[in-house]
Amino acid sequence: PIAALIEFIEKRHPEVVGISMTVAESIGQFHKFKKLLGSLSHRPQLLVGGGLFAQTPSLQNELGLEQVFTDASTAVEYARHCCGLGSSPLVLANVLGEIGTRIQSFRKELSLSQKELAQRADLDRAYISALEHGKQNVTVGALCKLANALNVTLEDVIVGQNGRCS
Repeated sequence: PIAALIEFIEKRHPEVVGISMTVAESIGQFHKFKKLLGSLSHRPQLLVGGGLFAQTPSLQNELGLEQVFTDASTAVEYARHCCGLGSSPLVLANVLGEIGTRIQSFRKELSLSQKELAQRADLDRAYISALEHGKQNVTVGALCKLANALNVTLEDVIVGQNGRCS
C-alpha cells in the first residue's frame, strides 16, 4: 500500500527504495507513489524494475525513468553502490557475529546473565552463548523473543544503532 510505504519513508529515511512492477495495473499506483515521494523532504534513491519492463521496454520512457532493473542482482548491486557499501556481499558469519555482539551488549546493559536472558526469552542458555559468539544461525522468531526480553526493538538487534546492516 502506498500510504504505508510513504509513512515508512517519512519515519525511517531510507537511502534507497525499490519498487518491482510485474503487472500493467500497477502503473497508476506507481504514478501516485512517485508524486507523493516527490513531495517528501527526504527523497531516497528510487530503484524501479521488474518483469513488466522486460515485457514492455518502452515503459521506462513513458514513466520518465532514467534507469530500470530487470533482474534483482543488478538492482541489489546498484543499491549497495547508492548506500556506499561497495560490491562486497554481506557475509553471514560477519552478520551473525555483529548480531551476537549487540545481543551481548544489550544483555550486559541490563546486568543479565545468559541464563537469565534465556529464561526471559524462553530459549536455551547454550543457544544464547553460541549466538553471542556468532556461532549460531538464528531465526526471526528467536530474534523477536530476544528483542522483547531485552526491551529493545527487533531493528536494534538486527541493524544496530547506526541503522545499517554490516
